[in-house]
Amino acid sequence: MLRFRRYRVFAFAAAVILFLLFRLSQNSQWNAQPRKIYRGYATPGTKQETESGNRSNGGGSDSAAAAAGAGGGSGGGAPPPADAGSAAPDPDAAIAKAMAKEAAAQAHSIHVPQLHTSLEVKGSYGLPTTHRLPASPKETPLSSPLSPGSGKAAGGSSSSSSNGNAGAGIGAADAVANPPPAFQETVAPVVDATAAAVVPIYSTSTIHWVKMPEYFPIPEESLILLPTGAPKPIPRIQHRFEDETAAAREVREKRLASVRGEMQHAWEGYRKYAYTHDELTPVSKSFRDPFCGWAASLVDGLDTLWIMAMHEEFDEAYEALKQIDFTTTPYRSEIPVFETIIRYLGGLIAAYDVTGGSAGNYPALLTKAVELAEILMGVFDTPNRMPILYYSWKPVFSSQPRHASTSVSVAELGSMSMEFTRLAQLTGHTKYYDAIARITDAFEEWQNRGTALPGIFPETVDASGCNRSLAALEQLAGASTAAKEQVAAAAAAAAVNQADPEPVGYKPPQPAADPMVSVDKVKLAKTMPPDLEFRVNPASKAGEPAVGEFHNVNKRDVGDSADDRDAEKRAAVPPPVALSTESTNTADAVADAAGDATGAVAPGTLSETTASSPAAAAANQKTPKQPADPPIRGAAGLLHNGPPTTPVSADGKPTEFQCVPMNLTSGGYGMDSYSMGGSQDSTYEYFPKEYLLLGGLVPKYQTMHEKVADAVKKYLLYRPMIKDESRDIRFSAKVSSRDRTDKDLIYHHEITHLTCFLGGMLAMGGRIFNRPDDVDIGGKLTDGCVWAYEVMPTGIMPEGSTIMPCDDPTSCPWNETLWHARLDPSASWRTQQLQRYREDVKEWEAKKMEVQQLQELRRETEERALRAAANAEAEKLLRPVNDSSGADVVSAPNVHKRDGPVDGRSLPPSGDTVADPDTAAIDRKVKALEHDLDLNSVSSSEIVGGAGAAGAGAGASAVSGAANNGASTKTSSSISGYDQLQNSLPQQPLVDTTIPPEPIRPETHEEFVQHRIERDRLPPGFIDLNDRRYILRPEAIESVWYMYRITGDPKWQDKGWRMFQAIIKATKTEVGHSAIGDVTADPDDEPNQLDNMESFWFAETLKYFYLLFAKPDIISLDEWVLNTEAHPFKRPT
Repeated sequence: MLRFRRYRVFAFAAAVILFLLFRLSQNSQWNAQPRKIYRGYATPGTKQETESGNRSNGGGSDSAAAAAGAGGGSGGGAPPPADAGSAAPDPDAAIAKAMAKEAAAQAHSIHVPQLHTSLEVKGSYGLPTTHRLPASPKETPLSSPLSPGSGKAAGGSSSSSSNGNAGAGIGAADAVANPPPAFQETVAPVVDATAAAVVPIYSTSTIHWVKMPEYFPIPEESLILLPTGAPKPIPRIQHRFEDETAAAREVREKRLASVRGEMQHAWEGYRKYAYTHDELTPVSKSFRDPFCGWAASLVDGLDTLWIMAMHEEFDEAYEALKQIDFTTTPYRSEIPVFETIIRYLGGLIAAYDVTGGSAGNYPALLTKAVELAEILMGVFDTPNRMPILYYSWKPVFSSQPRHASTSVSVAELGSMSMEFTRLAQLTGHTKYYDAIARITDAFEEWQNRGTALPGIFPETVDASGCNRSLAALEQLAGASTAAKEQVAAAAAAAAVNQADPEPVGYKPPQPAADPMVSVDKVKLAKTMPPDLEFRVNPASKAGEPAVGEFHNVNKRDVGDSADDRDAEKRAAVPPPVALSTESTNTADAVADAAGDATGAVAPGTLSETTASSPAAAAANQKTPKQPADPPIRGAAGLLHNGPPTTPVSADGKPTEFQCVPMNLTSGGYGMDSYSMGGSQDSTYEYFPKEYLLLGGLVPKYQTMHEKVADAVKKYLLYRPMIKDESRDIRFSAKVSSRDRTDKDLIYHHEITHLTCFLGGMLAMGGRIFNRPDDVDIGGKLTDGCVWAYEVMPTGIMPEGSTIMPCDDPTSCPWNETLWHARLDPSASWRTQQLQRYREDVKEWEAKKMEVQQLQELRRETEERALRAAANAEAEKLLRPVNDSSGADVVSAPNVHKRDGPVDGRSLPPSGDTVADPDTAAIDRKVKALEHDLDLNSVSSSEIVGGAGAAGAGAGASAVSGAANNGASTKTSSSISGYDQLQNSLPQQPLVDTTIPPEPIRPETHEEFVQHRIERDRLPPGFIDLNDRRYILRPEAIESVWYMYRITGDPKWQDKGWRMFQAIIKATKTEVGHSAIGDVTADPDDEPNQLDNMESFWFAETLKYFYLLFAKPDIISLDEWVLNTEAHPFKRPT
């Protein structure tokens, strides 16, 4: 019989597996496709799926879910008849008709299914599945729409199920757990086309952005209006191209086809492995979602697809675009505003423009742009209207008042103007233009006020609008004055009373009483819905959405406030006395003042039941509690509170936003940095482009651009020292100011890929504003970036490097000695080290000679001692011994008797001979001794005396004398002759005879420089390559395109073609193109590809290469203006 305990492990494992299978069967909406935030879209290459239903726009979301589970009426799901008095149409017929119309209109469209998520409630286990799914969509027909909070149809009929088990378990408990419609989404399952009339609806807990009332709104009459009227005449920007020859056209079209082929290659890889995700990972054939998962590559590349005449791909992407939900994302809790505006909003607007705008066939492009813009408008709701650049979009956060950051970059703050201006032009809504015009005004004021480098701004900006330093100083000064006045008053009172009162410390002034009448607060509280608390639970896994739910907040028993009638009675009591700093229960007193109107304690305060002392509790009982300020109520019932003691100031705004106002200023500490590179570039780029987009009607943009151009030429431009002295190129440096003036500047002669936009910007500005020198400088800057491509082993410019500048830009001969000196600034120290090395070598050689002499002397001494001991041992073996008969026998030569007497017999006196009959035994002992000492080669004649062997000689003489005198010498049986030899050596102090290590020769200045050039693979003139990557950036080819369109010189096409060939060779993968890690690597080796393909590869890099070889009238600079992501906007005509 089997013993059960041997199978306990197997039984337990089987039970666990059964339990897991049971749970999986309850959460069966698994889908291999990453549906995420898309609804009704099937990835290309899979069977197209359809869906019906949309986000619920009513108040009965959970009842609708119950109806979906329970079914409509009897008889296989037919809806029940409406009441006779109801005029409501048949909802199933309306829905079926709408679905049929949609199916007919989009017979070939593709739909993206919505991610089904579950509330963090009992039974859900946090799995991303829909809540309480029915067994089969075909068995759960949609019933009539339900009224809020009821289980009956709008017409009054009850919902019943044709399948008794279909709606089991769905009831009041689920209705309590699910959120209201503002925070939930209803999603229909994937159904077969034959079941199109069946439209079950399910509620999910995916959190969505909700538009909130503004804390700091701009009145309609105060909005900055979008300029109107006929555009001013602007000089021609683009060169007047002549007809090309047949040979030139053939070359151009061949290059154009190559660029288009690479676009098709990369797009196909994205479409296959990362469609509707942000980016393709072209090595691992997967995807990334760094920009909220709203299909950044798809949106960013829409206009490129259209420009390259890839219309089938465009139409497919357009259908997928319709399903993007910008109100939610499972990937980020904060929206990166700058990247979202230039990639998403700019991409949508440009695609709308290039497809014909209102005359085109793609209206959803503008619709989605407006949808996204409405979300982004929330970032401007700050006291000074400066934007929040990382927007916490979830309602629980977006409902709170905010300041702009004290540390933002110039580029993030100033690179919104083109997108919102163009959207205002397309929609007629001037609020979009007002939002960015205030930022421009702030930059203009700062530029006029002045910075360390007049005309340009430091890298980091404080955009908060609050002078905290001045506020602190004023508060300190006020407190000091009040303290002095209080001390003087106390002294005067003491003099009057002729008494010495107890000293009283300074008490800070208390906030003024709330101007809102208490009765009005009670009335306002009565209009609020039941107390709700919205809780957000973070996602359990990366990439999954956070989930949220509403909970009823039970009224706490605080003092004697029980209901609204008590609150009305207490409203007649005067406001409470200001809290004293001597209170021992400040937290409780604050809580008393904050919560009675709604029966809830404000977040962040303690309950009144936790009195810190009996005295405080008694005081609470004696003093009637007063009604407190009701919490500020945002959209969808969300509550948010100001500071506990003074939640609202006199103007109705939270008091923490009352500060000393301040304009834009430096947000850094210590030195300010200025450059045209990353974190600053696109703000300057937008000054001349915004001038074009507004038709020249706002002259401030010209003034601001000209100040920037003058500052660049005065402070930032430098000429690098290169071997080709005939090539006059320029770069823009990074400058830091020690004292925030232009008197003490530190220069860093950098070359960054991001700065390469500057050539195109200056050249275009030179044409617009009639500044021909700027066009020339733009060409030198652009050629500098081309040179940086050409000198690298791969033919590609690195992300960042530094180079040797010329002292005189007008004359700059190549000076290798000077370059080497910059590569090794410690040349003099290396010379000193080399001189010291030579001295150390001399000392080492002398020490080495002394040690070698000592070693030789010791070796000779040991050899003499060994020979002397060996000879003495040999003589002892040659002495005669007596046998048992008394006859003398001479022992065999070289016999070493080391164990004393042989066979127990003592040695005879010297001269006696003894014969040993056991010759074999003697021979064996002789051989053993010979093997032990290996002294057969030593003869007795080699015994040599001397100073070095005095001890050994003395020992040998003693042995010899004992033999000659016939003395019987006994030795220890445990000590060999060799050990006796070692013991007989003279005992002298140990002397270090180790040769010290030879000094290491340091590198000379020339050797160090040569090794550094070889190790770092530095081209001539470069000091450092601090970032060797190339991440598919477009700025260099961008300026090349501008220079070609402005000058018409075909040399720019040739330069661009070489750049294109080098880039494709190093970056191309099986399914796309990848960033690489080292542009200095051997081009014949396998490139170090970083498995990253950002969306600007579609939007900018490939687009600029294509436009370089396209006909000049495609995206003409006199008709279009491109944003910083290369999205073309139509200029006003």
